[in-house]
Amino acid sequence: MDELMRLAGWSHWNLMTRYLTSARVGVPQATGKFAEYIALMNQPAFDLNFHSHNFPIFDSISTTRICSIKTHSVGIQETEVNVNAYAADFREMIGAREPTKFETAAQSLFAARHILPVPPMVREATSVDTVRTFLAQQAQMQVPAEHVGLVQNALRHSITRDPGLYNLPPAQLSPGMIAAIVARVVPI
Repeated sequence: MDELMRLAGWSHWNLMTRYLTSARVGVPQATGKFAEYIALMNQPAFDLNFHSHNFPIFDSISTTRICSIKTHSVGIQETEVNVNAYAADFREMIGAREPTKFETAAQSLFAARHILPVPPMVREATSVDTVRTFLAQQAQMQVPAEHVGLVQNALRHSITRDPGLYNLPPAQLSPGMIAAIVARVVPI
């Protein structure tokens, strides 16, 4: 049983947390890594941190998506600082900030693409470039539901003001493209 759980990316803590959260017992004001962990336990996806301790940038994968789960000051009124933290997290997720971490994540996913549940584009990748492209163009950032609108609006404003921060060419940005980018911020 322990070996099966390890291969599936599960632990006794994971099972206990799933049991507690499924029973609606939890920590209502959880923040930071603990809140991310609780969120992961409620996802029908694979926790990348069980594949590789402290996997860079991304937390959750499935056959349909790759996600970075972020929580900033859950239960506390949002401020400019929180929005900036989410924007920095989004830039990191698309490879526009901390490119070394992004590259490590892309290479790790490419190397494990046949043993992890990944989207078809990643599974069929013949080079790490395809994985980088997928992450930069399709990865999602999950945030607490009450933060989604705030984060999307802040990203929309930031991308419009300085698209270079997001590795985007200003001449090619349309309102539809910006809307598609900010729509990648989804609720946990």
